[in-house]
Amino acid sequence: MMHPRSALSRLPSLFRLAFPIWLACIAGGRVAWSQSATRDGLAPLMPEADEIALARSAAPPAISDSATIYVLRRGGFHKVVDGSNHYTCLVNRDHPNSLYPGCFDEEAARTVLQVEMFLQTLREQGVAESELESRVAAGLASGALARPRRPAVHYMMSPRQRIYSSPTGRLVGAWHPHIMIHLPDGMPAESFAVPASLGGTLIQANAEHGITQLVVLTHMWSDGAADAPPAR
Repeated sequence: MMHPRSALSRLPSLFRLAFPIWLACIAGGRVAWSQSATRDGLAPLMPEADEIALARSAAPPAISDSATIYVLRRGGFHKVVDGSNHYTCLVNRDHPNSLYPGCFDEEAARTVLQVEMFLQTLREQGVAESELESRVAAGLASGALARPRRPAVHYMMSPRQRIYSSPTGRLVGAWHPHIMIHLPDGMPAESFAVPASLGGTLIQANAEHGITQLVVLTHMWSDGAADAPPAR
């Protein structure tokens, strides 16, 4: 998962000026469950029902209510709900106390989600953050992990997201509701047209794990509440 602060230098100048104000939003009031890292630095486990509800909050109910759901247990993610559509939702962590609810379409679940779950498994094994990128690169090179073959969509519209500036950084809180679009190799970002149905504001971000990402601010949370407009 790309950290908002690490992405800041990659955004157009207009958005870089507005970004510090955006990050001031909601530093915890929308997170219903308080948590703290375990003694060995691992992310604490949530009650399963709470984690399922939090995972579903990543996308509108029309998507998430019928999605496959994974929850974190010691050792990695485990599937607890078999969905009836082609979406998969979970709560990712890239800091012991972060919460990144996400819902992935079929292509994103086949590719980007597998990278995210692999990273969490490595963290559960105590692998240092400095080693993670090389492990992912090796997995992509060997074919154990895959890049998207077509645009892959990843919803991050939960009003209960809990973001840290880095795996060892400070609490930022919630950012803005957004959709990540991961592009296949060789597809330049400027050639991709955001579907009108997604709406929102397009922000281009650089590659993460060698996969080009686009960020679309949706201006609305998954529960239908309007987000504050970006500062100008």
